[in-house]
Amino acid sequence: GAVPLLSAEKKISTEKPMDYIVQNAAVDPATKWRRLYNLGSQTELFVSVNQLEEQGSYTITITTDAAFPFVLHWGVAKTGKERKWNPPPRDLFPPHLTEMSEDKKAADTIFGDCQDDECDIELIGSRVPLQRTRLRIPWDAGVSNLMFVLRSADKSRWYKDGHNNFIVPLPGASSLHLQIVSTLGY
Repeated sequence: GAVPLLSAEKKISTEKPMDYIVQNAAVDPATKWRRLYNLGSQTELFVSVNQLEEQGSYTITITTDAAFPFVLHWGVAKTGKERKWNPPPRDLFPPHLTEMSEDKKAADTIFGDCQDDECDIELIGSRVPLQRTRLRIPWDAGVSNLMFVLRSADKSRWYKDGHNNFIVPLPGASSLHLQIVSTLGY
């Protein structure tokens, strides 16, 4: 029985803390958009957008396995405008740990320890703490994209999507605009 044991061991070592969450989102019919980002230093960020019919809103869930406190520095792009960063209206702030940034151009939301069942992850016998924050944006808020960068709570490190802001599309919020943009060949 040595061969199965070796392959089982190999499987454990390649598992990453976010795998389970990523797989959950993939099979959830409410998930309209999802993406996993590699932030370097074996750290990942997972973003999913769920459409909640009964509440008429999108829920954007952002989870990371970063080992130090993270802050979401975010703004919104308005429907019908190009992907221009706007400070989010205060009524979109989540109910926890959010304030306007010093320059008033963004909101800063502190990630919390993820208490959801799917975040209770053990890899190779030790629990991996995940951080998560969640934004709820009503369909009629006039928002087509969430835009953000990440920073460490001490402001020593900033994370972007390559050289750009992270951009999360809200499906259906700007389908007309997306069609126009795609015909212009952007």
